[in-house]
Amino acid sequence: MAAPPAYPERSDEEFLQTIDPVLHSRYDLQRRTDNLNPLKFYPVTFDITTTQFFLSGNFDLDVVVSRSYQSVVFIVPQYLTTPKIVKYSHNCGYRDTIHPVLIDAWFGSLASRLGVAPTMHFVSPPRVMTKNDFIEYGFEVTEIDAETCVGSSLRFLVMDLVDGATLAERKGYFPLPEVLLIGKQMFRALKKLHTAGLVHGNLREDHVVVHGTNEVKFVDFSSSVLQKKSQELTFMSPWEIHGESYTARDDVFRAFRIMASIMNGREAYIRHEEGILKSGGIAGLLRFKLDSNFFLVPQFTDPIARSVGYSDKPRIRAITRVIQSFISIVARMAEDSSDIPYDEIVMSLTNIERWLSEEGPSRVRFAAPTTEHRRKF
Repeated sequence: MAAPPAYPERSDEEFLQTIDPVLHSRYDLQRRTDNLNPLKFYPVTFDITTTQFFLSGNFDLDVVVSRSYQSVVFIVPQYLTTPKIVKYSHNCGYRDTIHPVLIDAWFGSLASRLGVAPTMHFVSPPRVMTKNDFIEYGFEVTEIDAETCVGSSLRFLVMDLVDGATLAERKGYFPLPEVLLIGKQMFRALKKLHTAGLVHGNLREDHVVVHGTNEVKFVDFSSSVLQKKSQELTFMSPWEIHGESYTARDDVFRAFRIMASIMNGREAYIRHEEGILKSGGIAGLLRFKLDSNFFLVPQFTDPIARSVGYSDKPRIRAITRVIQSFISIVARMAEDSSDIPYDEIVMSLTNIERWLSEEGPSRVRFAAPTTEHRRKF
């Protein structure tokens, strides 16, 4: 079976000048790699199972993990020593950007070396997307969309399966001790990521996988490309909404927002954000994100009081005060995008854990601010 011709993803000089030097060099290397193995993309469809042939062997794609307009994710059979994920994506609508699969593979592989993302194994060369591919792989597109997207570039990548669930998969609120553990893991992972010069680009509940003892892995680095055309303002940081370039502080704000979401109940929290946007517009949403304690929503059950008991006023006040300090950190990042106190955040979360484990309100003590705290405030 001859492989279909490669789709001409943009590589002209005008396009290359629009991307930063790091992406430019990676893209050049990727194109050379693609050209070395132009025939390594052989999707073959049978009545029940699709088998994908590639350098690591043959996988039967018989279980769909997720599907959307842009991507379909399969899990390969469990008889493999290490279960794998195979993710197919096209670039329809993103012709003038680097293919989303390449961003996911490049940045995801770097993040995996830091221990904060699944291990990446393979990224395919491109090939022309046919109308039949939309049916065979199960992309969520209309027939009209399929006609429009014929001729776009189809790629796939292979990565390890993380034995866990995303924060978006669980219903209702998370108990506060669990929120704190997940929060600490997220900020430690972000410190590693950002120190290495990487950002996730679209951190949200769907892209944080928790497994084991609340160990966190980040997934879907391609969403940083897709986010460019997204209008989901409620998930964005204030600076994204203003149209500023995405930096490490946006990841950090989004991590705070994720904590606020899961401690109040993700579905209800998103509805609350959407209600603010609908009633107050972008200005109202910005006030909520920048000028209020977005961890504690007035009409929601207080997650702190629910955790320690409504009569335990000293602990409620102490923990609330620490949560409010995170809002001050957001204000600091608004003034200086590089002022991200990862260790301070983790220590604050650790203090809350300690207070939650103590018996009775009389033992609660709020730590005095550090010299750094006093200087910043």
